[in-house]
Amino acid sequence: MMNEMDLALLTNKLEVPLAVKALVEQNRELEEDIHYSLHDALSDMQPDTALLTIALSAKSMADMYAGSNSGTEILSMECERIINEYGPLWLENARRIQSGGKMNNAYLVSLLENIPEDLEGLAELIEINLSYAAFDNAGVAALCEIMQVQAGAHAIIAEEFLSVMEMAAAQNRKMKPTAPANLVAANAADNVIRFPGR
Repeated sequence: MMNEMDLALLTNKLEVPLAVKALVEQNRELEEDIHYSLHDALSDMQPDTALLTIALSAKSMADMYAGSNSGTEILSMECERIINEYGPLWLENARRIQSGGKMNNAYLVSLLENIPEDLEGLAELIEINLSYAAFDNAGVAALCEIMQVQAGAHAIIAEEFLSVMEMAAAQNRKMKPTAPANLVAANAADNVIRFPGR
């Protein structure tokens, strides 16, 4: 579970959730330039970053409708799970890169295995549990549509990226030379330490 300080840090670093929260609180329709800017910002992100951004943004929208018997509690709980599962890893990786380190490839592969499914599930939950927002809040409805479109697009990107990484790993295994059995046996024999008198 993320503490409040890390959650605030994550939200500030991702920026889009702050903008979404402000737009929801202003309760107005999205202007065309804001609509485009949100799409643009989300499309420039890596899938793991987009997943966290969409989860944080959708949670603020779901919390706005909490207690309205709309099922938004389910969406809010799923967003919280995603934030708690991916948030600490994302922050850790961001700190590593900021201090001059490199991205942890094992981290990336482990994340990508579940990200497409989580993005698809989040898009469905947004559609099911916030679709009624179109009837009373055009701004929230537009935000939901942006989140759904971007979640779907990033799910496809993550699947493709994972597929490429798996193909590259398989290719590396094929290219790696295997030592003949007699050479392995000879090396093993050479590594035996013989004691005097035996």
